[in-house]
Amino acid sequence: MKIYLGKPKDTWFGPYHLADLLKYVGVSEDKCDKIGEKLEHTWVNTLLNWIYGHNPFRKPTEIIHIDNWDVWSMDYTLSPIILKMLVKFKQQLHSAPNVGDSDVPEHIKSMNAPRLTNPYDQDEFYFKRWDWVIDELIWTFEHISEEEWQKQFLDIDNPDYIGYELIQDRIDNGLRLFGKYFRSLWA
Repeated sequence: MKIYLGKPKDTWFGPYHLADLLKYVGVSEDKCDKIGEKLEHTWVNTLLNWIYGHNPFRKPTEIIHIDNWDVWSMDYTLSPIILKMLVKFKQQLHSAPNVGDSDVPEHIKSMNAPRLTNPYDQDEFYFKRWDWVIDELIWTFEHISEEEWQKQFLDIDNPDYIGYELIQDRIDNGLRLFGKYFRSLWA
């Protein structure tokens, strides 16, 4: 497997940016704004929107090559990749989605936070719930990536099916959370 995803091209250049270049030859800021406003209603705006908007030639470099063996036990192939991305993601967190109380332990449920005066505010545990979910995802993919955890429970002489099932249930819950909050994995 080889994957290269280039940085998205996030620069934008519109008619006002074009008009602002005239400042370098002595045109006043007010005049640049008026020129930008006029350019916004011409073919120049259409061209700049095409170049910097949904132009298929401006897509980031993307190289994805999947070998046949990469899809054998694909869960084990993807787990270390997902794990590393989740760890990096957690280091860059600066926002959080709304995490349901049914997905977190009792001590960080919204109903256990002090009552809010403004219903649009975030309760005291809002970000702790998201941190908890991310930690569960990391724990889950650590365990899926390492098959070694199973050996301690499946000893032939003394199997511990209860311990095995407890960890397996936690992994299953982590995968459920991953599916539920997959679209919330933005930093």
